[in-house]
Amino acid sequence: GIRPLMSHLANLQALADKVNNAVESFKQAASSGNASGPAKDALLKAVEELYELVRATKSPSMDVAPDLDKLFRSGNLLNYGAQELVAAAETGGDVDTKATRVLNGVKTVMKNATAVLEGQ
Repeated sequence: GIRPLMSHLANLQALADKVNNAVESFKQAASSGNASGPAKDALLKAVEELYELVRATKSPSMDVAPDLDKLFRSGNLLNYGAQELVAAAETGGDVDTKATRVLNGVKTVMKNATAVLEGQ
């Protein structure tokens, strides 16, 4: 039963890359005064897709239940971070710091997902 888990991890990684790219695009859009354009929608959609796939992650065994909790928490934080990034851009806040937090959040999600999916 290892194949579906690895393909789930690959799907998470693909969406993680999509979020990272969306963050970069959004930063560029924000710096040119276009924080509420299509780049914002693309960012929020990418984060939502990753978040939903995170929530759909099933623990392969009870042993990794704490890791699954950590994964869900990191997904929540990522979601929140994206909202904060958009708010910062729209209010002239510190976009770079918030963007870095989202990128780090993506790393944390993937680290936790790997622990869950490879920890059987």
